[in-house]
Amino acid sequence: MEQQKINVPFHLILAVLTLVSPGLLNGQSNFKPGYYITHQLDTVYGEIDARGDIRNARTCSFRSDKNAGVVDFKPNDILAYRFVNGKYYVSRTYRIRGEDRPVFAEYLVNGLSDLYYFRDTDDEYYYLQTGEGDPLLLHQTTDTIVRNGQTMLFEKKEHIGLMKMAFGDCMEIQPQLDNLTLTHKSLIRATESYHEMMCPDEVCLVYLKETPAIALHVGLTGGIGRDGLVFQNMEYYDELTYSPNWHPFMGTQLDVFAPRINDKIRFMLRTEFCRIDYHAASSEEIRSMVFQRFDSRIETSQMRTFAGLGYVYPKGRVRPSASAGVALNFLLSYDYLLTRELETEHAYLSEELYVSPLSGGNFGDLPRRERM
Repeated sequence: MEQQKINVPFHLILAVLTLVSPGLLNGQSNFKPGYYITHQLDTVYGEIDARGDIRNARTCSFRSDKNAGVVDFKPNDILAYRFVNGKYYVSRTYRIRGEDRPVFAEYLVNGLSDLYYFRDTDDEYYYLQTGEGDPLLLHQTTDTIVRNGQTMLFEKKEHIGLMKMAFGDCMEIQPQLDNLTLTHKSLIRATESYHEMMCPDEVCLVYLKETPAIALHVGLTGGIGRDGLVFQNMEYYDELTYSPNWHPFMGTQLDVFAPRINDKIRFMLRTEFCRIDYHAASSEEIRSMVFQRFDSRIETSQMRTFAGLGYVYPKGRVRPSASAGVALNFLLSYDYLLTRELETEHAYLSEELYVSPLSGGNFGDLPRRERM
């Protein structure tokens, strides 16, 4: 078996269209069954556009059915909206950075104390409402200290003290609050525990549909690609023109995304496998009545790895995606055949040239496929 070395090029992938399995990032609409509640306490059912937390806090885009027009409601227009068996948003006005801001706050816990959440472009906010008093802002704050000439940043964790003050009438819960973090899971657990300790006979409602901060998804990819081949400074081959070739490919894809922010924009890692065959031929008259012809066939099996950002259409069992990033091609095996013909008025010569088009690589030795 003849050993050959290969040179694997880097490619910048500007746009790749793939078909991704179900479950596979804020621009595309994503309507789901839901309803909104008017100021007259009427409930109107239909479909609501489900986006990331930032847009959900600003706008409720509603349509009565898939053929109807879309109506955008702002926080002052309605009392609340909710996705069926999902997230629940209520109209609230909070004072943020010195100004009153109407928002759709996500209703997390409805109990002895109510817990709300919303996300802005630059930060996220939790509000605890106990009784008729002002809502209590639970917010991550930092401070700086200078030690040994170095400035260091540390978290003040004021939310722990605020929650202990709010739940000050329940000594049993105080130790649990020492490890409180500004996350949905931690704050919901504390608020729900406080209700159960103080009002064990009354129901505490948790509206949150569990959504992880970071999610992973694995799917199958497949499609049809079109590749050409160009050689430079390679004897015989650089004078040949290889026609672009259509070929199928299959592979796997790992998506990493943040569902609470945007479940359609994702970091993608993809590995694909394909077989690509290239063909080129040329003919020229090198002297009077002397013709030279070349015929080249190159058969390859390739693996392509890709890393980049992508957008996945949010609906359907088969979901198209578009992505941009960087890819690396690996040649798994190959075969080649290069023939030259010389023809004159009285003679004909045909020979096979053993000049590999894939040499001088730096990724080690790979076998050339044996001819059958």
